[in-house]
Amino acid sequence: MPPHTIPDAVRGEIIARAWDGETFAHIARDLGVSSYQVGRIAMREGDFPTRAELIRLQGDAICAAFEESGSMAEVARRFALSEQAVSNTLHARGVRRRKPRRR
Repeated sequence: MPPHTIPDAVRGEIIARAWDGETFAHIARDLGVSSYQVGRIAMREGDFPTRAELIRLQGDAICAAFEESGSMAEVARRFALSEQAVSNTLHARGVRRRKPRRR
């Protein structure tokens, strides 16, 4: 279904569900449209942040979770990110990922 043929009621549902935290893929499966269309509608019409913006907004929480657990893998699972995204966020905020070696 092309994006311009999706009814306004469905568009509103997509935006509401995206803001409630459902994944675009899950919403798309339920509504029978592509996840690409869901993402375009949520970002253009619902002012939903892009993935990069969302990671930036969650930066403090990502750093706090890493300080608490000490594991990038655990933080990545918790925030549904890749370990590389967690590493990049920690690096950008100056968080040390390893303790310096003793000599």
